[in-house]
Amino acid sequence: QRMLGKTLHLRADETLNGFLLEIETSFSPITITSMALYGAVGADDGLYPMPKLMTQTGERVSVAVFSSVSAETESAGKAVSVLKEKFAEETGIALSESADGAVRFAEDASVPKNGYRLSVTPRCAVITASDCRGFVIGAESFIKLFRDGSFPVCEVEDAPMASFRGVHIYLPAEDQFTFA
Repeated sequence: QRMLGKTLHLRADETLNGFLLEIETSFSPITITSMALYGAVGADDGLYPMPKLMTQTGERVSVAVFSSVSAETESAGKAVSVLKEKFAEETGIALSESADGAVRFAEDASVPKNGYRLSVTPRCAVITASDCRGFVIGAESFIKLFRDGSFPVCEVEDAPMASFRGVHIYLPAEDQFTFA
């Protein structure tokens, strides 16, 4: 519908499947056909930042299933420590290390640098990465999924959008530097 000069409000439980926004300017019209509102859709099992891919079955797995952890690679060692500490803080359960843990860290060179894949099934969780940082981020994402004594059965994939992460800092013109 046409809404000139009006504001469209959506409640937290509503979704908008499509929109067309046209802005008339003095020079040429601007048309916005898509927009990403990060964090706009709240879900109980949502991760922030929003991963590239997350699929859920709707099924939940009791935290009791995940009582042990194993790592098949040395680069996952730090992630095992992070997971054990945060898991105990969030769930009250101390993870034991075993050769065939219910939470497993597996290395895969095809996973992008600093990225991870997380698979939670009714019997185990597998965090796959190609480097230490990916394992740590995957472990932290696994912990973020914990709600009300359980984890969702899901598949998650994520990796940085850019190879370099940083902050852009405005620097004024040279003659304004002292003032700034």
